[in-house]
Amino acid sequence: MKALSALLSGLAACAFLGACEFGSAPGADKLPPRIAYSAPLGDTVGVPAVHDVLSTGGSIGLFRIVPAPPAGLALDSLTGRISGTPATAYGPRDYSVIATGPFGSDTAVLRLWAVAPYDPGLAPSVAYASPSVDTVGTAASHAAYSLGGPVTSYALLTPLPAGFTLNASTGWISGTPSAAFAWTDYRVVATGPGGKDTATLR
Repeated sequence: MKALSALLSGLAACAFLGACEFGSAPGADKLPPRIAYSAPLGDTVGVPAVHDVLSTGGSIGLFRIVPAPPAGLALDSLTGRISGTPATAYGPRDYSVIATGPFGSDTAVLRLWAVAPYDPGLAPSVAYASPSVDTVGTAASHAAYSLGGPVTSYALLTPLPAGFTLNASTGWISGTPSAAFAWTDYRVVATGPGGKDTATLR
């Protein structure tokens, strides 16, 4: 009876504290959270989307996101899942998801964007994640996010700094900076069957 009473008392205490441990040595789960999201491929307007979190650390009691997710998507504060149906196309933006548990917190950054449904007659809509900071002597790349109609070619309207080139088929800007340079807006024009669009990368 004493053993049963002790067990019931222990269960009541851990339920109150919200930190029960079963099948492990004391302290085995006293770790801070550690979370990550898979790199997304981009969502599509009007199509349900799901972004699940991978948790490899300690227990988590609450998730929150900063800034608020785009229209149509929501964060489940208990599971960390971001899901919903994008209402409009939007360019790339980084969102911070903070996981908090009994023994600390962790933050994962997830980049989200949504594209319009495929329509060959739709005008292109292109964006770059901006601003961006590169380091002299370190390889860098900047992807073009096509959010609207199809794009057949990309061209520069502003010359790129030394060490960088534009891929005319994909819009990727990549290379290794050879010298430091000041903030400058670089403009790229995307051309497709439905027209043209100009994107700016700082």
